[in-house]
Amino acid sequence: MGYQLSQRARKKNEKLRGEAKYWHGFRRFQRRGLLQVQDEGYLMGWLLNLKRLATRLPAPVCRGG
Repeated sequence: MGYQLSQRARKKNEKLRGEAKYWHGFRRFQRRGLLQVQDEGYLMGWLLNLKRLATRLPAPVCRGG
């Protein structure tokens, strides 16, 4: 059971990492140094989570005014 959950989580993680590399230029870091690269990684994760959240939220209702 634990192994199957681990593999599902790994698949999701690898998919997000691939998206970051392919679509968001994460193959090469803009900054140098361990702390700066780590910050850039956190920022990329935050961005991908926001994108995922935006697809799950209902569309806003436009009211004429």
